[in-house]
Amino acid sequence: MINIRKIAMRRKLSWFMAPFVGVVGMGLSAATLVEDGKPEASIVIGAGATRSAQFAALELQWHVEKMTGAKLPIVEGAAPEKGVKILVGESGDARRLGVKNSDFKSQEYLVRVKGDTVILSGRDKEDAGKVDYRNAKTFPDRWEECGTCHAVYDSLERLGARWYLPTGLG
Repeated sequence: MINIRKIAMRRKLSWFMAPFVGVVGMGLSAATLVEDGKPEASIVIGAGATRSAQFAALELQWHVEKMTGAKLPIVEGAAPEKGVKILVGESGDARRLGVKNSDFKSQEYLVRVKGDTVILSGRDKEDAGKVDYRNAKTFPDRWEECGTCHAVYDSLERLGARWYLPTGLG
């Protein structure tokens, strides 16, 4: 039996984005997701979100919890007034910021931090079926357009997540 325990739990998890690469100190944005083991952010998906966006939100929630011990809430519909908002996939809030699924090319995605809003969006197959994280048959097919999933995985890598094996040890 393997005993796995959390050795170095992160107390704070923040996104830092510099929109002007090579220009030190200009345009630096930060969004704190977790502080002292407590969620400081909410994951927001649109009403009737694509399966790719639903799955991406669940993956983000699961991995952030593994990294920090804090479970970020997933909100469907309008973003909450307080705290950092992580917009995953197309939603009313994302459209108000000028981000639409149809604007992306196949498998293209966007990662943007703007104030207290993080946008993780991409081209997804228009499929609004319901995703059950305990049932892999409900997940989006890996060969379908799933740009939002790519945005989330890219972001998780920037936050320090690594996948070495396709298992819980990975």
